[in-house]
Amino acid sequence: MTDRIFLTEKEIASLSVEDRIKYYSKLRDYCSKYQNSNGGNFLKRVVEDTYYKTRNFFYDFEGLENISEGPALFVANHTNPRDFLTINEAFREMGIKISTLMSKDNLGFLGQKICSTYGSILADRTDLTSVDLGTAELLGDLLSGKSGLMFGEVTMNLHPYRMMQDLQFDPIQIAFAAGVPIIPVIVEYLEVPELVETERELYNQCIIKFGKPLQFSKEEQPDSLKETLGHSMALHRGTILAEKGIIRFSIDDVSPMLYLNHTLLKKRGVLGFSYDSLYEAGLQYRLYRRQIVNEYKISCIGTLVPGVTKPSDEKKFINRPI
Repeated sequence: MTDRIFLTEKEIASLSVEDRIKYYSKLRDYCSKYQNSNGGNFLKRVVEDTYYKTRNFFYDFEGLENISEGPALFVANHTNPRDFLTINEAFREMGIKISTLMSKDNLGFLGQKICSTYGSILADRTDLTSVDLGTAELLGDLLSGKSGLMFGEVTMNLHPYRMMQDLQFDPIQIAFAAGVPIIPVIVEYLEVPELVETERELYNQCIIKFGKPLQFSKEEQPDSLKETLGHSMALHRGTILAEKGIIRFSIDDVSPMLYLNHTLLKKRGVLGFSYDSLYEAGLQYRLYRRQIVNEYKISCIGTLVPGVTKPSDEKKFINRPI
């Protein structure tokens, strides 16, 4: 092993198939001693009851037949600060216990406490040791027979028409080492087609779709694996929207005022979960030298252009037609 527990995507891609198999074998042996010791606590029920009262939408499940009996790594898209609470509530309704890996550097005190209440594994993305230990705990849980959950995208996707942001490589590596399938999970909140004043008014339905399990070959290159998973998840999300008559092929399909109003409310979040656009953009560049187009703002002529939405923007354009 190197100083880090896990190799990077580029390092794995440079290995021969034989060395790659040896690496995953060593990884299994090394991480089998790691397991998440946080089993949650009695406050979880209080949080669940509180979250139930904050949502004004119902769940509609699709693809339940794709959930395997044995352990699996569920890889979910991430478009909303509600996602952690929504997915954990959904799995509770289905009677499935999961071990969730979450980043904590973007969470405040309340958000971190709620994640701990659910027994989640928390990792600080600015600390590579924390990232490795958190990933090792999730792998250890999978090796012990539990199922796991990760958000696949590099950041929460606020793009007006792009179905998925770039994927992390970690889910591929974890599933390989654990020998479990990846089950794509798409969480799609159907937004009301009107301007609203509160986050609670934004949605009238939430569709949670489980894709067919993906089992990758160790002979495949990492970039092709991410491409396969990303394409599968984008296709599932696009299909959900198309079936509801929602078209988002280009910026021309998006109402500037609706996008601004809804995005600002989403970012405010709920129960300690929110989204800080500037922090995320800075983190992506500082850690990975990656600049991503994730969010749009309204230009001086009323069109959507790449940029960060601000509450002051809504005051300028609120009287314009949607």
